[in-house]
Amino acid sequence: MDYRAFKVNVTCVEGIEGVLSFVNFFHKSKVYAAVSITGDLLANQETPLAKYFGENPVWNWPMKFYLKESKLQENALTLRIQLRRKRIFGGDEYIAEALVPLKNLFDGNKNVMDENYCSSWLLSPSGGRRGFVYFSYYFSRTYAATAESDGNSIVAPLSAWNC
Repeated sequence: MDYRAFKVNVTCVEGIEGVLSFVNFFHKSKVYAAVSITGDLLANQETPLAKYFGENPVWNWPMKFYLKESKLQENALTLRIQLRRKRIFGGDEYIAEALVPLKNLFDGNKNVMDENYCSSWLLSPSGGRRGFVYFSYYFSRTYAATAESDGNSIVAPLSAWNC
C-alpha cells in the first residue's frame, strides 16, 4: 500500500468582521482552526488560539497528515478546516468551515511536490459565505507502508520528510 505525506499550513482568515467582535467584560473572543481529513482517515489537529491583527485571526501553523494514495486518486479525501470560538462555559462554538477536495489540490498543480498557496470560502452553519481561509500545502512523493502497518493504520518511515 502506498501513501503520500500531506503538509498543510493554515495561515489566516479574512472577511469575518462582526463574528469575532464579541467582547465581554473579561476577555476578547479567541478562535482556533480545527483541521481534519475526512474520508478514510480519522485525523484531526488544531491550531493554537489565534494571534490578532485587527479582525483577522492569524495562525501560520503547519500540520502533517499521511494519506493513502489510492484514496487520494479516488477523490475520497477532503480537507476540512473548521473555525471555532473558544468559550469558557458551554463548549467551543462552531463559526464556519471550508471543505476542499484533496484531489482538486493534487491535480491542480503542475509540479505536485512544490509548496502551493490557496484560499477557500468559509461557509457558515446556515450555508452562507462568511469570509476566506488562506493556507499553503505540500504533497510529498509516494512511499510504501512499512511492515509494522496494521490494517487501515499506516506507519510512516522516519525518512518521509527528509526528501
